[in-house]
Amino acid sequence: MTQVTGRIFLVIGILMVIGSGLARVDGLESDVYVREAVVSGQTHLVRFPADYTAQFDVIAQALGMIAPKYEWLWNRAPDEQPANQTMAFRVLVEVGVSEGMGAEQSAVALEAVDPPVPSWPDPWAGATEGAPATVCHISLAAWNALYADTQTLRFELALDLAHCYLDLYAADAAADQGEWLAEGLAYWQAVQAIDPPDNVLAQLRKDYEDGYSSNLLNTSGEAMYFWEYVFGSSSGVSESGFPAAPDGLNALPDLTALFTPDLFFDYAQVVALNGLAWQPNPDTLTDDNSLFSLPQDVELDLEINSIVLTGIDLPELDPLQPGQGVKIEPRNLAVNGVRAALVVGGGFIELADGSPIEVCAEEAGDSLLIAAGRGPAMALLEAPTVALSRIQECKQREESTLPACIVGTWNMTVSPALGLTQSGLYQFTAHPDGSLTWVADDLAMGPATFDMQMTGHMAAEPVAGSPGRYRVTAFAQQLAEGSRLIVTVNGREMDLTETARQSFDSLGEMVVYPTFFTCQTAAANNPVVNFLVENTDAMGDVALILTRVP
Repeated sequence: MTQVTGRIFLVIGILMVIGSGLARVDGLESDVYVREAVVSGQTHLVRFPADYTAQFDVIAQALGMIAPKYEWLWNRAPDEQPANQTMAFRVLVEVGVSEGMGAEQSAVALEAVDPPVPSWPDPWAGATEGAPATVCHISLAAWNALYADTQTLRFELALDLAHCYLDLYAADAAADQGEWLAEGLAYWQAVQAIDPPDNVLAQLRKDYEDGYSSNLLNTSGEAMYFWEYVFGSSSGVSESGFPAAPDGLNALPDLTALFTPDLFFDYAQVVALNGLAWQPNPDTLTDDNSLFSLPQDVELDLEINSIVLTGIDLPELDPLQPGQGVKIEPRNLAVNGVRAALVVGGGFIELADGSPIEVCAEEAGDSLLIAAGRGPAMALLEAPTVALSRIQECKQREESTLPACIVGTWNMTVSPALGLTQSGLYQFTAHPDGSLTWVADDLAMGPATFDMQMTGHMAAEPVAGSPGRYRVTAFAQQLAEGSRLIVTVNGREMDLTETARQSFDSLGEMVVYPTFFTCQTAAANNPVVNFLVENTDAMGDVALILTRVP
């Protein structure tokens, strides 16, 4: 069977080569022209046979779309504007190349050549500038398919030009790390400038579906989605050490030294929420497991340096009844470098070894979804699993009124824009049910020092069209039972306990001023939250920065 299959593939391969050869457009007999394409005052060159005259405008327009975007990615100034209006090299595009191309649509090299002198509208007679210059030298093959669709040609140019940027600005990193960086980052750059053609996007998505739970280091172009997680505006990596832009890659001696379970766990949560541009739908990524009965164990099947979405279909023949539930017991997560969470209602409940959780029938429905990420820990004999069993009496969990990205303990800092110096401890803890606690210990803010403990409650709703931004709809705070508010101003200590209690009681849950908070990422380990209280009577807009306590 193997030999027959091999012969069939060999025959198909021969036919494809023959068919591809017939699809070539041979421009060797035509006159050749050289024409200028000017982008931001920088002159690039396009050399083409007469048969490809119509392609010049497409190429010139594409360079005008790609170059400014790449300059913004690689040479961004602090004010978010491109530091350079021109690239560090010119581009020479050769169109309709037959010799030496094989089955490739294009070839590219950042190299020194003697550039041709523009001749248009006359045929090129072979004149050159007479001195070598470093150019991004792109050769476009003589294939009909490359020129039949404008988007295909533009995207191919974007990929080629991305490789020149990588060669110039991150050659060491690309050489050391392999295709997951070189090809993955090239594709990520390309989609920032040019929307991928349907067939290219479909292949990227399929490759990602097939291999996203495999070791990232063994992937290629589909690693684009990891780079979208790292650099993309829709997410943004929360782990320290990663550069804020691609041009910081060369400064990293070994990017994989930054790989941790936390990194891949955060990445998995973003993917589970469909948070990456161009990504496949989470439903198509899910590794489905159908259970015929309970109890049963389900393995989280992912390699090191990867993520997985594990779907668990609960038994159909013996479904959960009202009042019942399923107990989830994580096993062997930590020893395998795995962090995982149950995806519930757009939020996450983290799973931990030795800490089972219960999910009632009404919340579980007929299936569960677990998002997991794994760091570089070597595989052990015991795989990471979740053990599921039926419970007869399930206690409903309190409904979460806050998004997962703000749940946790935070250090609070007043924005420097207010001109107040701050020192001492000022911490805030938010719980999923909306309950809050504060503690101020020797908190110096301006001329005053505060000592107090408070409790409270908050509710929030998403702001439409602003991912990660929430409007506070209810807010209450009061001094904790037994706590006092002691304020010291210029060495004079004052007990304002009763005044504070009366003030807090009169406000109730009213939101006095428009109040918003914005999470840096949607994940449960989101590192930063920015609070904004607008138009306060005393201080105008008041901004608070919340930094997660490890």
